[in-house]
This record gives sequence, structure tokens and C-alpha cells, in this order.
Amino acid sequence: QEAASKGQRATETSRTQTGLERMTQRGVSSSETLSSSAPSALYKYWGNRKVASKQGSKLKVARTGVVVDIDIDSPAGVKRSTDIDMSSGGNNEEESECLLGSSQDRHQALSSTCTDAAGFGSTMASPSTAPDGIDDILLSRKVARFLSKRFSWYGRNADIDQAWDYFEKITLPRRMVDEDKISANPSKPRNKSKLVYVKAPTGTKGSRLYPAWTTTNADLADFGTGVAVYFETMWVLVLMMLVAGLLYTPTFLYYMSDAYGATDQTIAFLSGSLICDDTRWVPCPDCTLSAWRHSPHRIAFTTTDNLPFVLKNDCAPLRWQEGVNHLIVVAFWIGAIVALAKYQKRMEKKYDEAKLTASDYSIQVDNPPSDAADPDEWEAFFRQFGKVAYVTVALHNENLVDLLVKRRVILQKLSFLINGRSDDVPLQFVPRRLAEGNPSTYKKLMDIENKCRQTMQCGFEVSAVFVTFETEAAQRKALKALTVGKIHTATNNTKITKPEYLFQENRVLDVFESVEPSAIRWQDLDETFSVKILQRIVTFSITILIVYLGFVTVQHGFQQGSTFAAYEIVLLNILVPKILRIVNRFESHPREGSYQASLYIKVCAFRWINTAIITMYAKPLMATIEGTRGALIPSVYAVLKAEIVTVPILHMLDIAGNIKRHILAPLAANQAAMNSYFGGAPGFLGEKYTGVTKIVFLCFFYSVIFPSSFFFGAAALAISYWTEKFNLLRSWAPMPELGDQVAWISRHIFFPLAVFALVIMSEFYWSAYPFDDICDSDKTLGDDQEHKDYYGMHTILNVGDASESFQVNVTTESSIYRYCNQDFLERLGTLLSFFEEEKDDWMSEDQMILTFVFGIFCALTLAVMSVYFCHRAIMPQVNEAIGTAYTTDEIDSGQNFVDQRHINAYVPQVRHRAFHYPLLACNISNMVPHHIGWADPIRSHSYYDMSEDVRFILKGKQDGGAAGPTLSIVRHYYTDPQLGSVLSVGDANIATCGGYGSVAMASRSTKSPSEE
Repeated sequence: QEAASKGQRATETSRTQTGLERMTQRGVSSSETLSSSAPSALYKYWGNRKVASKQGSKLKVARTGVVVDIDIDSPAGVKRSTDIDMSSGGNNEEESECLLGSSQDRHQALSSTCTDAAGFGSTMASPSTAPDGIDDILLSRKVARFLSKRFSWYGRNADIDQAWDYFEKITLPRRMVDEDKISANPSKPRNKSKLVYVKAPTGTKGSRLYPAWTTTNADLADFGTGVAVYFETMWVLVLMMLVAGLLYTPTFLYYMSDAYGATDQTIAFLSGSLICDDTRWVPCPDCTLSAWRHSPHRIAFTTTDNLPFVLKNDCAPLRWQEGVNHLIVVAFWIGAIVALAKYQKRMEKKYDEAKLTASDYSIQVDNPPSDAADPDEWEAFFRQFGKVAYVTVALHNENLVDLLVKRRVILQKLSFLINGRSDDVPLQFVPRRLAEGNPSTYKKLMDIENKCRQTMQCGFEVSAVFVTFETEAAQRKALKALTVGKIHTATNNTKITKPEYLFQENRVLDVFESVEPSAIRWQDLDETFSVKILQRIVTFSITILIVYLGFVTVQHGFQQGSTFAAYEIVLLNILVPKILRIVNRFESHPREGSYQASLYIKVCAFRWINTAIITMYAKPLMATIEGTRGALIPSVYAVLKAEIVTVPILHMLDIAGNIKRHILAPLAANQAAMNSYFGGAPGFLGEKYTGVTKIVFLCFFYSVIFPSSFFFGAAALAISYWTEKFNLLRSWAPMPELGDQVAWISRHIFFPLAVFALVIMSEFYWSAYPFDDICDSDKTLGDDQEHKDYYGMHTILNVGDASESFQVNVTTESSIYRYCNQDFLERLGTLLSFFEEEKDDWMSEDQMILTFVFGIFCALTLAVMSVYFCHRAIMPQVNEAIGTAYTTDEIDSGQNFVDQRHINAYVPQVRHRAFHYPLLACNISNMVPHHIGWADPIRSHSYYDMSEDVRFILKGKQDGGAAGPTLSIVRHYYTDPQLGSVLSVGDANIATCGGYGSVAMASRSTKSPSEE
């Protein structure tokens, strides 16, 4: 009423009223006014539902749930009411000083002069000004405090404690109590164990770090559905591996018994495996050294006549009981992987419905007209389906954006050379002294600016359009009306849809539900299909080369010993994914999920081969069931042990991160440079999934000969679960909020492939037992006079170790053996005929039957997997091409976009490792600030706004000298419920209250352009 009496249009929401009621209950007057006439300044209030109010000369803070930007260029007062009063102005200089502080260190001035009415501290203060009692203090920070007091050089040029505070409150994720749930039941007392927490916006005061060890999987949904499902998957796999190990109990009890022929193992944990130490030397007249060149320790010759003897594995034959037991385990895993896939989908749906996100309200147009850069035109078109909240027009300007980012990086490096410089605003103009002292860098900067001007003269086409509706129903109505097949959009078949659904009356739009804003890769939206194919051919060729080099390296490592090779495998599994990340950057992916999936495939291929396949290939067949430390099963044990011990220790130590924070940061020249070392380690969900599938694949690959490997796998996954969670909450940089793309690849491709490996290796290992490459010739020495020289006592010398000699007594009853190749790898192409010709020579009857059964099982599994893959991977592509009606089983929440405080808009932005926050590749004056999705508590959003760079390069004119828009366009729309007019957030002053921007501005007519 007050605003209306002054002739101002304003909006009021129920959330604002709720927030004001809470402020009144806390003793904050609803009539206090905050105003200033100070020019060219920006007030920023951050935190957990906070709005500033004035009382005397101090700043009062109350919780309201948003980030508030007030432009001081035009005098404004913000009253503690539901209205925005644009008419009142303030001239209180004392108040201005409180709000703005000094130009060099505004946050410190605020912290010293402003107090907190609601008990949560000043919202604009630097993170370091918060009392230690309110927030968690990391052990590493305590160490840094001790070192800074002990050594004068430690943090001499800047405040190291402030940098650690930056790490704790900005880099690391934090949570806060959901005040909405408490305000809904104000009569109930607070029970700490039943408080509902939500992820706190960056820089929120009163928030706390997520508990490192007690954070639940449901809480991890705050980081995106993909992250929560990843940890759910690990925990379920731990339980499944424990069950599989218990199912194997009869088998490894038999392998431990004297009935099998097992002896005391040199490695205690290998008891219960297929290791056979019961061996004897037997005559083999046709055996040659060349056939045993890979296992020379298993062939010997007599000292006199040079007669060959070979070592025979004399353990009991394989029985049908162990075969049936293994079939039960295989059947269990087939059912378990199917159940895991259903469980993942159920969890994805549960977490997705529990949290409203931007994708629930938004669609993406993938084929907009190249010149349709006016967001108002798009809003007018989509208004037929419901109220539009945001329109984002993304331009094909990645070359310009790359140049602007390079320019920013150079300017930031130069700013680091200026001691004591304030980092409140980005460096745009290089002082003459600095330019003369760095001529090559300055020349590079000038070249980049010239290229920017040339690029802007070419003009930019529209690459994609994102439309966010006010309701979920409007989004689904649009998808149902506009979803057609890719064939129809590619050919622009205008007959496939109604005339009113044609954009500009002649364009069939390619529309689909968009992913989360943080999962959009803005610079890759416009690459053509042919370019993407070429990129993938090159990157996968490089990946194959890297896999081969790793293969050769590990194979050489096994020659030095199994322990050496195991640590070499672990080291390569850590280092090579970092190289593959670099390789993956050469690919264009419009969505982060696609990028992570591509990285997942590359890293998974390397780790599977490097961890499991190379171990088998590097070991000769005859070393399969040996008990020596260099044999196959001990080597697999060494790899699993390294996964359980070495890998978690390396992850927990975070060596690179601690070097940055404890050594490089204290030597930085200024505060901004010091803070840059506290950005956190990059986390890639696709790479994390490969660690899980690697352990699963390794256990599946060797479970036939090493049944207890499932217990080691369960231990490795359980430890990895806790260490990965710790890293997520204590060392990783923020990750994009991903959906189900990576989990989809796991359950539909890699887990089924692991099961197929389990089935096929079952047949191979069962067919090759006893792994000694010799067969009984069905003749004794008494029957074969040709080899009568073997009769008697002989002294034989081991070829592998000439110092080792044995006494062998051969009688007329001794069997004569011959060489027969049992290696399934060497005879893979003729496997079936191989069994028919020679399997009677070394297989027991039970072994023959089970080998045949495993062969049938393998064929059936391959057939089912092929059908499943076609159904899950190929058919969706076919349906997408021909077009099917849009359907969804998600429940409509009935809530409006305007009421969601934690939902982001689609804001084009670019991440670079030189900046902790993304650089904004658009002008943000046309949107509500808290919809950007992040907030730097020290700098304003304008610091990261690259439209300021464009203005500087074009000498103060936004598009002077440029052919059309240079950066992507974001525009916010809101329909006034009383006036029925669409409000377009433009150059008007904006303040946010109660989770939404109450806007005072001129309304835009809802008439069509022709009517106007």
C-alpha cells in the first residue's frame, strides 16, 4: 500500500511475508530503512536468508534466504516491508561508510562497524571475520596458524588465515538448517537430531561444513543426483561382494583341504584359492625348451643324457560340486546387476523428485534460427504454453570467449605482481610501469585485444536457446506439443506439427528437456556432428596409444616382481587418468554428462586392461595356480592389497593440494594470488566410477581361481566409499550437478561387460586346468621301449635355476607325458575344435561337463547382452530419430519457479583454473542475481562479468564496432499477478526478499509486435 501510494509498482510473495514475520519475531523493525546516496557502488549481502536493515549507524541482518544487490547509482532505500520504495533517498554518510567500507578492503571495514541483529554476523564481511566458534576449523588450518606464528616468511605478503577461511567457507561445501521446515512448525522445539539441512549457498554465514564421516547418501543428493547414486552404488556393491564371497564358502573350503592337495601357503590370505603346490617331475620326451621359454623353472634336463623332465601339477581334478557352486555365484551376479540397475533408477527418481531443479522447469532448443537473438521473440512464442521466467540465448561465440578468458588470465597474472593491490575489481588497464617491466606479456595482451575486436566484427549466430517456465506443467505442455523426431527437425518437416507450434511460422524446433545449468558446457554447444566424430577418432586413437604404453610398462614391471608391478599399476591408475583428462578436453560435449561419459570410457578401458588383463597376459599359463610370489594369484592379491591400502592413503594425503596450500600459498605476492591455491582438487564423477568398475572387473576376472577375491573387493570398495566421501567434503573443488548419464553407462554397459567377463573367464579357466601344458600319453615306460633311457635314477638340473638339482626315480610303471597347449589365449580362435580334439587328455569327466555348460552359458549371456544393448542403447536413438510422444512418470510438485530459492537460471559461464568462480559470458544486468547460482562473498558478480571486458575493448561502447550481440543474452520475465503485465528485468534496480526479486520497473506490453 505504501509503494502504491507513491506510484511505484511492486510485487509481493507469500515467501516474503513469511520471511518478514520471522524478522519481526526476532525483533527487527519492519520500518527500518537502509539507504545511501554514495555513487558507483554495489551493496552485497550474502548468506543464509539475509536482508540488511539500518538501526542507528550499524548494519542489521535478518534471515531471508537470498543474495541482495542494490545499485547505488540511483538513490534507493530498502524498507523492512514487502515493498520496494524507489522514491526515498538517503544522505547519511556514516551509513554509507558502514555499507561500502574502504575501496581497498571493504569487507574488513564492514566487519568492524556492522553488527548482527539476528545473531548471524554481518553478511558482507570477509569469511575470516567470522568467530572461530561459529564455524568448523580444519586441522590443516591449525597447522598453518602454528607455522605462521613460528616462521616470519610464512604468509608474509598476505593473510594465510584468511586464505584458509576462503578454503573452508568458499571452496568446501557447507550446509545450513532449512528454516522453511522450522517456520512451518514454529511451536515445535528444535531437536538437533531431527533438523533438516540443505546445501548452503556459497559464503553463507551461520553455515557449517558437512560432517566428513556421518553425512548420509541422501544428504549427498545436494551435490546432484549423480553423486548420491554413485555412493549408493558403492555401498550396494560392497554388500553384494560380501554375499558372493559367502556363496563361495564351500569352494574355498575344499581348496583349503588336503583332498584338493593344498599345502600351507606362504601368503596366508591366499588359502582357499586354486593354488596348487603339490607338484612332481615327470618324463616328457617331446617337451622342448622353446615351449617352456616363459616358465623355464618348470623344465629340467638330466646331467648325463640331457633327457627332458617337466613339472606336473598333481592336485586333485576339478569336481562338479565346485562347478555348480561357481554357476550359482554367476547366476547371483547376473541377478544382482539387474537388481542394481533397478535400484539405481529408483534412487535417481527418488532424489530427483525430492529436489526441484532448473531442469524441472526448463527446455532447450537445439536448432534455433541463426539470427533469432531476441529473447523477447522467444518469450512471446513460448508464452502459449505458460508463463516464462527466463530466456537464455546462447551465441556461437566460443572463439571470442576463449580470447576474453585468456585476456583475463594475463591481467590476473599481472595484478599478482602489484603488491597490496585490491582485488575487488578486475584489472582492465595495465599501468605503464608494469607494461614496461613485462613487455612480452603486454604485447600478448594487446594482440589478444586486437583479435577480440576483429572477431566481434564478424557477428555471431545463435547456437541454442534455453527457456525456463514458471511451472512444471508449462514445461511438460511445451515438450508434449513440440517433441518431434530428429528426422523431422533436420528436414524441417512443417507438416508434422500444428502451425502455431512453428517458430517464425516456418521452423520446426528441436526441443527437449534441458539438463542442469551447471552441467551445460556453453562453449561446446555449436560444434557440428562431423567435427565431433573427427575429434573422437583422434582422442580415442591417442587413448589406444596410451593404453598400449601402459601395457608395455606394466609387463616390464612384472619382470621386476609382482609387488613392484602392483605399485606400478596403482601409480599408473592415478597418473594416466590425469593425462586422459587433457586428451578429453579436445572433444566438444554440449553437456557435462556426455563429457564425463567419454572420460569414463577412456579411463575405464585403461584401468581394466592395466589392472586385470595385463596381469593375466604378463603371466605364463603355467604360473596361473603356482604359489610363488611372482605367480598369477599372488600378483592379483598384490594388486587388491594396493587398492585397499595404497590408493586410499594417497587420496587421503592429497599431496598436490597440501603442497599448494602449505608451501606455495604462503609465498604468494598478495591475497588474491594466495587464495588461488585454495581452489580444491578437481573431481570427475566419470573417473570415480571407473575406480568402482575396475575393482568389480578385477574380482570377476579372477573369481574362478581366487574365490576369496570378493572379500578383498568388498574391503577395497568400503574403504573407497569413505575416502571418496571425505575428499568430496574436504578437498575437492565443486563439481557440476550431474544427472544419471554416468550411472546409465555403468548399469547398461560396463557392469554387463564385467558379468560377461565373469562368464567367459569361467569357461577359459575351467578348460585350462591344471595349467601345466602336459598331457598323459596313456603309455608307461614299460610299454614304450623307445624311451627306455628314462628308466632308473636321474639327477636333473632346473633350467630356471641351474643351482637347483633334483633326484628323480623313473620305473616301468611311470607314465610318459607329452606337450599339449592348454593356453586358451593362444588358441582362442579354435576353442571349440580344441576342446573336441584334446580335452580328454587333461580334463576330468566333471571338468568336461562343466566346461560345456559354461560354454552354453557364455553363448546365452552374449545373446542376451546383445538384445539388451540394442533395447537400451540403439532403440532409444531410433525412437528419438523417428519421434515418439513425450511422456514422464515424474510427479508435478505444483510449485512455482519464483518460489524456489536454490534453483539456478541458465547463465552462460566459463570455468578456468585461474579463477575459483566462473567467468560470466553474458551481461547479468537483466536477471535476479541469486539465480546465477553462486556468489563470491568478497567480490561482486560484476568482477566476473566479461561484458565489462567487451566494453573496455570497444572503448566504452557495448556493441560499438561489433556486428550484433557479442555475448550470450539472459533475460528474466515475471508476470505481475495484479496488473497482468509481463515485467522484463532490465536496467531497473533489483532487490531480493524472501527468495525472489521484488522488482520495481516499467511493465512491458503483452501485445504482439504486429499489434504494437
